[in-house]
Amino acid sequence: MGTDSYLLDKGGLKLKQFIIYPSTDEDGHTVLQLPASDYVEVNGYGVIAKYTLLVLFALAAFYGFCALIISFIGFLKRKKSLGIIEIYRAIVNSSVIITAMMFVYVSIKLFSGLALREDVLWSVILNGVLAIVPMVYAVILAAKWKKLDCTRKEKIKLIVTGVAGFIMTINVIFWEAYKFW
Repeated sequence: MGTDSYLLDKGGLKLKQFIIYPSTDEDGHTVLQLPASDYVEVNGYGVIAKYTLLVLFALAAFYGFCALIISFIGFLKRKKSLGIIEIYRAIVNSSVIITAMMFVYVSIKLFSGLALREDVLWSVILNGVLAIVPMVYAVILAAKWKKLDCTRKEKIKLIVTGVAGFIMTINVIFWEAYKFW
């Protein structure tokens, strides 16, 4: 369109056209700025690291989903109330799953080119809030660790749930999925 400005047409879709401005970030990488997202140039190792982080997040969400289903089935079989630690585990697993769903939702909305920042603002705020849940879980677990009356297998489940939550929090921070301003 002019000096250092380009029009993104999205394959003939005339509903939304974006003017793209190239710039340079603080690391010297070229950034193409769109209204709702930026395209950043990365090297091969950066791409591998990002995909690894996303795969770990997908595995954490899968673990959280399976753990919730198994604990729900166990709850139905036992018909007795859950302990406080089991409730904390369920909350962390739910937050991992919800955050993964929000990542997918935001990705679909932003990469389709049909959404602007305002369309996904609520999910970004939710990601920021849910990223705090695993940290609270870790503090509570550490405080109650010595007093826990559970088997080694149950303690491993508690730790794996914490790791899944930590992976989720790292993804939210790395992808800046908490920034709503």
